[in-house]
Amino acid sequence: MGAFGHFTGLGRLLLLEGLRNHFEIRKFSYLLAPHNEWADAREWDGMRQKKKSDLLTEVELEFMNELWALGEGTVRDVLNQLPETRNLAYTSAATILRILEQKEFVTSRKDGKRHVFIPTLAKDAYQTRSLKDLSMKLFDDTPASLVARLVNDDSLTEEALGQIRALVDRRLKNDTG
Repeated sequence: MGAFGHFTGLGRLLLLEGLRNHFEIRKFSYLLAPHNEWADAREWDGMRQKKKSDLLTEVELEFMNELWALGEGTVRDVLNQLPETRNLAYTSAATILRILEQKEFVTSRKDGKRHVFIPTLAKDAYQTRSLKDLSMKLFDDTPASLVARLVNDDSLTEEALGQIRALVDRRLKNDTG
């Protein structure tokens, strides 16, 4: 069995992405005064501004998957899609959706007293973005290395390898056709 055990295909890639996000080291600026030479000037406006991330955390991805499945939804709609064992408070879910809005992954519109959240990025576009980032950071910006690691895993079935081969053949045919 390969290093990723029972994870296959997209599940393996999402696991790798989640691990990357989990262990990502974030730079913290310690601002002592506006004239501190070590302070990042863009962060000094009386309060610290967060850098906009192009990637989602594990929880944000969980919420985006539900919104992509729904097309659009309120906080309650998203909460209803989560497993009951998730047991997340309404206010926590609302905060996560607001963070997604700040990161520009969703927009919202007012519908009476409720806010309806709409994804601004298609799921396949985010998958492409995540894979490019993974390829760049973990596989030295060499997509062939990423694919080689994937197909060399002993847990891949003959069927899965055949599907991968068919996808590559179709892409090659379309590029030369």
